[in-house]
Amino acid sequence: MTQPDTQHVDYTTNTSVWRRCRDAAAGQRAIKAGQELYLLRLSGQDNTGYASYLDRA
Repeated sequence: MTQPDTQHVDYTTNTSVWRRCRDAAAGQRAIKAGQELYLLRLSGQDNTGYASYLDRA
């Protein structure tokens, strides 16, 4: 079976929505694994501070 060369616009538009839904359903570990996708780094926050922030989230 061959793979399509292009993706439908509805598919490409919704892939990020589907990922967020999957991660939310998967729970805390998936959200923390997404790091700055979900838990934004605060201004002036160094790597150590951000790691602590992730632990507390």
